[in-house]
Amino acid sequence: MAKIRTGIIAPGLAGSAGNVTFVRTREGVSVRSRDVPFDPRTPTQANARDRMRRVGLAWRALSLEQAAAWRRYALDLHEAGGGLMVGPCPTGQEVFTRYGLKVLQIDQTAVVPTDPPASPFPGDRVRLAVAGVSGAVRFTADSANAPGVLMELLLQPLASIHRSPYARRYRSQRFAAFLGAGDSVDAPRLPGVYAAATRAVLAATGEAGPLLPLGLATVG
Repeated sequence: MAKIRTGIIAPGLAGSAGNVTFVRTREGVSVRSRDVPFDPRTPTQANARDRMRRVGLAWRALSLEQAAAWRRYALDLHEAGGGLMVGPCPTGQEVFTRYGLKVLQIDQTAVVPTDPPASPFPGDRVRLAVAGVSGAVRFTADSANAPGVLMELLLQPLASIHRSPYARRYRSQRFAAFLGAGDSVDAPRLPGVYAAATRAVLAATGEAGPLLPLGLATVG
């Protein structure tokens, strides 16, 4: 890391130029490599940005009464979950955004709900098992989903069966409604080892239950 002593010619040198960044320090100005963000603009990223844009527009279009209702709902949800013992209370906009994004993730053509749910989502009793099959991870249910409830199926590739998955690295594969015990859904994947997880989602509101790890599956 190079340093430059500033003087009369460049007393306030700072900012970026080309592939370097100038940073003021007590010893002078440091010259550091400039990191250029990589943005491949994949279809998945484009869809995610469009969902965020639409949810942002929907929030700004709310009436004062609707925004206040979301703030009250966020507070009630926080208190029901343990209050300050579990962390700071989310804002009404944060809850609105989380639910709206999930609704649009399920159905890109859906309308973002403008009013908060009438009551918290209790989840669903369905339990899933996973297994690797040729070209896919198979999710199999032990019972049927309640009406309007979908299971979000998530996977995380691992380098080997000895690696541990991380909650933030699971990626959504699809949403499915299971019709009864033994009903199964496949998530196509390349050969490898995958950690699987799921969560129940109420499709109409975007409310979701906790992330539930399901174990590992090896795809041949």
